[in-house]
Amino acid sequence: MEYKRLSRCGVDGCKQTFFYLDDGQWFCKNGHLREGELEVSADDEGFGTQGSRATRATQEKEKKEKVLRGRKGFELFLQCYQLILRKQVHWLVSEKHFPKELEIVVRDLWVLQLQKVSTTIPATADDPPKDRDRHDDDGDDDGRDPDGAGDVGSSSMEYSSQSSYLYTSDDSQSTAQSKASQGARRRRRRRRVPRAAERPKLIASVGICYLGLIVLGVAVSLGDIHRWVEEQGVVYLKAINEIPGEMRQKLDAEYYVALDPRARPTLGLLHSTVQGLVIMYQVTFGMSFPPLNTTLLVFKFMKALGLPLEIYHGFKRLANLISLPFIWNGLRHRGRVTNWPEARLMALLIISTKLLYGLDGVKRTPKSAAEPAAVGLKWKAWDGYLRAGNAERRGLLNENVTPGSEGGGGGKDLEVDVEEKDVFDMTGEGLDRYMDWFEKNWADDSNTPLTKQILNLFPTGRAAAEEAEAHQVHDRPRSGVPTNEPGQHDAIDERLRELNSQIEMYPAQQQQSEGEQEDEEEEGGRNYSSPHRGEHVTRPGDQYLWHSIQTELPVEQQTLLQAGADLLAITRDDLARVVKALETQFRGLVKNQRRKEMRGGEWMLIDRRCRYPV
Repeated sequence: MEYKRLSRCGVDGCKQTFFYLDDGQWFCKNGHLREGELEVSADDEGFGTQGSRATRATQEKEKKEKVLRGRKGFELFLQCYQLILRKQVHWLVSEKHFPKELEIVVRDLWVLQLQKVSTTIPATADDPPKDRDRHDDDGDDDGRDPDGAGDVGSSSMEYSSQSSYLYTSDDSQSTAQSKASQGARRRRRRRRVPRAAERPKLIASVGICYLGLIVLGVAVSLGDIHRWVEEQGVVYLKAINEIPGEMRQKLDAEYYVALDPRARPTLGLLHSTVQGLVIMYQVTFGMSFPPLNTTLLVFKFMKALGLPLEIYHGFKRLANLISLPFIWNGLRHRGRVTNWPEARLMALLIISTKLLYGLDGVKRTPKSAAEPAAVGLKWKAWDGYLRAGNAERRGLLNENVTPGSEGGGGGKDLEVDVEEKDVFDMTGEGLDRYMDWFEKNWADDSNTPLTKQILNLFPTGRAAAEEAEAHQVHDRPRSGVPTNEPGQHDAIDERLRELNSQIEMYPAQQQQSEGEQEDEEEEGGRNYSSPHRGEHVTRPGDQYLWHSIQTELPVEQQTLLQAGADLLAITRDDLARVVKALETQFRGLVKNQRRKEMRGGEWMLIDRRCRYPV
C-alpha cells in the first residue's frame, strides 16, 4: 500500500500524517476517513477529441486613414500641387481656347521647379532597390496625357511623376552601412524636408501658367489672369476641393492649409510672384523668357482705356528714345515695381496721353490740323467710358476717384466679398448665383448628418447642370487668342464706337516769329499792333506736369491712373511710382540734350569770334 504525507488527521486527537487512497477517499494509517476530499481521475475514453468553442463575432472597425508626414507627406503635397496645376492648364485651354501646346510648356517649367525643390532634399540611398526602380519606372510615363484630353481627376496615382525628380540614388555608395550611419542619415533627411518658405506656393502655379503663355507669345495680361482667379475660373480659391478625398485625408495640416486659400490674391501679388519665378529660372537654370507681345498688348490696353490710335505712334517713339525693354528680367530685384514690364507699358501709355492731351485743364493749341493733338475726345464721354469698363472689371475707379461726369455705376462685388447685410439687397437672380457659388466652393462631399440636413433645405445640382450645358454649347475650335463672350464683346465695341463719335477738333494756330512780326509792323506803319504780338501759344507737350504727390494730380490724370492700375491688377501707388520713374528718366534725357545744345552754341560763338575778330 502506498502512503502519501498530508496534513495531520485530527480525528479523535489522531496525529497521523500518512494517508492512503481507497475508492477515491483518503484514510489515515489508523483508518480514520478524511472527510470533504474526493480524488477523481480523468477519463481516458475519447482521448484527443476537442469540443466546440463559441466566439463572439467581432465587428469590423472602419480603418482610419493615416496622415503622411515627413518626406512622404511632402511628396503627397507635390502630387496635389501638380494636380491643381494641371486643372488650371486644362481650364485655360478648354475655356479660354489657348493653344494646346500650353500643357507641354507648363509641364517643362514644372519639371524645372521640381529640380529646384530636389536640391533641398538629400539622396535616399537607403531605400530598397525595388522602390528606386519603381520610382524610375513612374518617371517615364510622367503621369500626363500628351493630348491633354484625359480626365484630370480620374486617378490619384497618375500624378506621382515627380518622384523621379525629387529623389535620386547614388549607385556608387555601398548598400552595406552601419546602423549608426543610417540613423544619422535618416535624421538629416528628416531635417532637410523643405521649410514653408522653400515650398512652392499655390499662387506660383498661376505664375507658371502665365509664363507658359509668354513663351507661346500669347497677348495676355496678368490683370486678366487675376480677374479669372477672382471669378474662380482658374483654380485657386478653395483649391483643396479639387483634390480627391483619398489624397486630401492623408495631407498634413500645414500642407492642407497651403492648398486652401480663403482670400483672393492682393493687388500686385501675381506680378511679384512672376518676377520671383523668373529670377529663379534665370539664376538656377540660366533660362530667359521672350519679351511681351507688345503690339497686341498696347492695342488691347488702348481699347480698354478708350485711347485714340494716335497714342500708339507716341508710345513707340518714347520707347525707342530710352530703349525701354518690355521683358521679364531675372537679374533685377523682385520687389521693385519699376521692373514689371506690364507696368512699364501702361506707364508709357499714360505719359504719351499726357504729352498729347495734357489732362490738366490747360488749353493747348496745335500748329496745324494735321497734328495728332488736333483731334481729341470730350472728357465727359471719356470719363463715362472708363468708368463703365472699370465697373465690369470690378475695379476701384468709382470708389477711389470722385466722378467728374455721369459715368458708369459701381461694380458688383465678388461673391467672396458678400457680407450678411448684402443679402437683403440681392435680387432673385443674384441669390441664385450666390448659392451656386456657395455650393461649388463650400458644399463638400462629406456625409455628415449636419451637412445633409443643411443641403436638404436647398436644391443642389443646378450649378453642375448649367456648367455641363455650357460645355456642350460652347464647343468651339481653339486658337492662340482668348475669346470673350459674344454679348460682352459686342457691348464693348458699341461703347467704343459711341466714344469715337464724340470727338472734337482743336483749332490750329501758327505762332509768328519775331522777324515776321517786325515785317508786319513795317508794312502797317508805326501804329500797327499785331493781335499775336507778345502772346505765347501753349503747344501740345508744353507745361508738362511733374507731380511727386498723387493728391496734386488733376482728376483727369487720377482717373486714367486708377483705370490703368485696375486693368493690370496693381495698386494706383505702384503704377504712379513707375510713371514717376519713367518721367524722371525722360527729364534727365531732356536736360542732357539741352546741355549739349548749349555747349554746341558756345562753340559756334567762339568759332565765329575767331573768324571775325572784333
